[in-house]
Amino acid sequence: MLRFRHLIGSILLISGTTIGGGMLGLPIATSQGGFFPSLVIYLITWLFMASTGLLLLEMCLWHGKEVNIVTLAKKTLGKFGLVITWVVYLYLFYCLTIAYVVGTQSFVNFFLGQNVNIWFSSVVFLLIFAPIVYIGARAVEGINNIFMFGLILSYLIFIFLGLSHIQPERLTYMNFKYSLVAFPVIFVSFGYQGIVPSITFYLKKNVKAVRLCILVGSFIPFIVYIFWEALVLGIVPQSYLTDALANGQTAIAPFQHLIGMKRVAIVGQFFGFFALATSLLGVTLGLRDFLADGLRIKKDAKGKAFLCSLIFIPPVILGIYCPNIFLKALEFAGGIGGALILGLLPIVMVWSKRYIKKIDHQGYHVAGGKPFLILLAVFCLFEITFVTLYSLGFLKFS
Repeated sequence: MLRFRHLIGSILLISGTTIGGGMLGLPIATSQGGFFPSLVIYLITWLFMASTGLLLLEMCLWHGKEVNIVTLAKKTLGKFGLVITWVVYLYLFYCLTIAYVVGTQSFVNFFLGQNVNIWFSSVVFLLIFAPIVYIGARAVEGINNIFMFGLILSYLIFIFLGLSHIQPERLTYMNFKYSLVAFPVIFVSFGYQGIVPSITFYLKKNVKAVRLCILVGSFIPFIVYIFWEALVLGIVPQSYLTDALANGQTAIAPFQHLIGMKRVAIVGQFFGFFALATSLLGVTLGLRDFLADGLRIKKDAKGKAFLCSLIFIPPVILGIYCPNIFLKALEFAGGIGGALILGLLPIVMVWSKRYIKKIDHQGYHVAGGKPFLILLAVFCLFEITFVTLYSLGFLKFS
């Protein structure tokens, strides 16, 4: 019998996987669109991501054995699908790693002092995080639990201190056209699908339980993001948000320049650090295992050292020479990598299973048939096309 604590634990696991460093980019990326347009985009993205999560559940139950997304791609799309999935997965992992490394480096700089040499702060960063990832899952789990406690505590304190400073009139600004620009960061901030296969088999393929976990677990971040959005956009003047967007900064940066917000700014720095650190540990550990498997590197002392150098050195060097690349890396991760892997891939796999391989519908399948899959695919392709054209400068808003 499925225990209640397993259900709650799985819901929180999905929520914890979703909420991460991308959250720090949300208010900045959506600032030009305004609060209410951002909520509309949040809702649309949540509905889309919840749907693709359910499609992955269908795929996992069809396959029967415990698998990952890469294996499912091979089963339904063949070797070509496998290669494409590997390439995009690697692209997504590295974009996220670059974003989180650069973001975390900026917080290390803050705690050490603004006048500290960036090379020195980069060495400090490596000394803190590289050994944790080198040791592996056991070290990551222990440190991550501490960081998660700090994340929750600092978030609650940040909300408590900031609520009285919200100016409601700042939340009335609306520009739906500009809100579309934030799609890439929003996409990556609602990503959790990689954990669906694990949840499915952890809950012993109980369809109702897994569906509930996907829907509730992905909805909790939606609520968290609404409060976060209201807090930042309601406190920080539009001009400060515009400067942060132009400089590729996190949502915490503008608070340093607000008079009378010293306590909020300090708590915000800790919240930002914990949010990025938890995401960084999860992504880099996954990248380590991904590279070890793909490159067939043994996880002995030399192998792990080599893997850590592949993971950390390129992003750290990039962070030294391009310290304002945080938002841009998130945009590339979500707009292309996340949209393809977390959005389009589950749709294409289910289409292949149902309508190309002609596998019957016995057991669980997401309702809606071809029209629903086409609707999801059109939305995903629109997002990818929009982001690509906007990034290349073919779409400009004045």
